[in-house]
Amino acid sequence: MKLYEYLSQYKDAGGQTGGGRGWVAGTTGAGSNKLIDGAILVPFSTLGLKRKGDCYDSVNVPQANAGKIAGEVSYLLTNPGSNYPKWLAEGLLDYVRFSYDTGGRLQFGNKRKVGNGYLRAGQSVRLDATFREILVNARGWPSKRHYFYDVSLLLAYYFFHLDGNRDAMLVRQYVKALRNGFSHEDAARILLNGRSWEELEKEFCRKIKTEMRIDLTFAQEL
Repeated sequence: MKLYEYLSQYKDAGGQTGGGRGWVAGTTGAGSNKLIDGAILVPFSTLGLKRKGDCYDSVNVPQANAGKIAGEVSYLLTNPGSNYPKWLAEGLLDYVRFSYDTGGRLQFGNKRKVGNGYLRAGQSVRLDATFREILVNARGWPSKRHYFYDVSLLLAYYFFHLDGNRDAMLVRQYVKALRNGFSHEDAARILLNGRSWEELEKEFCRKIKTEMRIDLTFAQEL
C-alpha cells in the first residue's frame, strides 16, 4: 500500500481519479504497467484529511481518527472493482472503523460499538431483501439503504466471531475462494457449510438477537 500526500504524486505514480477512495493496480485504466498488480494507491485527500501545520486533521468530520482512516483504507482491500460482494466490502470497512476507540487503541470484536448505528439494541427491523440476495449480491441494494450498511457490519461480526467454532475459519476460506475467482454463489457454499440458506439465516438472526438485541426479519424467497 502506498499513501500519497499530494494528488499530483498519486497521479504521477499511475493512480486513477474519479474512482472514489483510491485505486488498485492491475484493475482498469492507464498506469497499471507502472506497478505490480494489486498495489494499493491512496491519496490523502480521499481519506478526509487536510494539512494542519506539521500534522493532518479531518475535513468536516471531527471524529475522524485512526479508526476512520483504517476503515477507509481497508475498503480498498475489497475494492468494488474486484470480486468481493458489497456486504463484505461495507461490513469490513465499518468493522475495522469500530475496532478503534477514541484514543486510537485497537480492539477487535467490540460488540457495544457494532450495535450502535442505524440498527440499535431493542430494534425490530423488517428488510426488503432476502438473506441470500444480500450474501450473493443477486440484485441491487435494498431500498432501506441505511440499514444495509449495518446489516453488512452485523454479517461481518457474525462470520468473524459467532459462526461455527468462532474462529473465522469459514469466512477466511470464503475470502480465499473469492480471491481465486469463485462466483459469489459458489463461494457462499463455504459459508453455508452444509446448512441450507434458511438454516443459516435463522442461526444468524438468532445469534444477532442474542448478542446485540437486534431482531432482524429478511424478505422471504419466492
